[in-house]
Amino acid sequence: MATSSSSASASASGLATVCVKHRQISHEKFLKDQKLNKSEVEFVDVTSRSPSELYRALSPFHLCPGGVPVPGTGRRSGCVESAWQGLKRFSGKGTDPKLAYNLFAKPRKRKAPKDETVLGHDLGDGELLGYVEARKRLYEPMYDWVLRHCPEAKKAYTALKELRTQKKVLVLLDFNTNTDVENTSKPLSHAFLIAKKLNGSGASAEEAKGEEEAKEEENENEKEEKE
Repeated sequence: MATSSSSASASASGLATVCVKHRQISHEKFLKDQKLNKSEVEFVDVTSRSPSELYRALSPFHLCPGGVPVPGTGRRSGCVESAWQGLKRFSGKGTDPKLAYNLFAKPRKRKAPKDETVLGHDLGDGELLGYVEARKRLYEPMYDWVLRHCPEAKKAYTALKELRTQKKVLVLLDFNTNTDVENTSKPLSHAFLIAKKLNGSGASAEEAKGEEEAKEEENENEKEEKE
């Protein structure tokens, strides 16, 4: 089943094919190009600017009550984007722990200062993750955790699963349409991660490691709460 921004086609499983498109795509043009009726397709904006309060919870900027476990750190972040931005290490500047581990701070972008570059993502244990590895061991496991545990996001994800049983094509709208984890020239689409999970794609070794680290930290936090 398609999970990219390529053309959509009906799924043999009886569930809607899931594809990713830019949120400014012309719905009419898409329907015409794919030779589909309006009743066969559902367009869902999963960004922070979605007109639907339900689906805004799927944005990486959405604050999750209690925070999201950050793999490899034993700590939590308010949302996926805060950890991703806060743990960036620049050539002349360190990470921003106040952003990465603040459960209530409004997430924001961090760009490398002039004449500096992003060295990688620093988990604070001396290990510096390259961009692709950080996507697999940090961003993806955290986002997957949100879909499974953050109440608002879990509710929205469940709604998407229900939509798949009612339509031929489910179009997830995002600001970014990069569906290649290895392509670092453009930001990775979080809508792609939703599509990937809906389609039941298996996790890579790096993703599995990140997910395992998140689970271990979650268990440790539960033990501490009980004690």
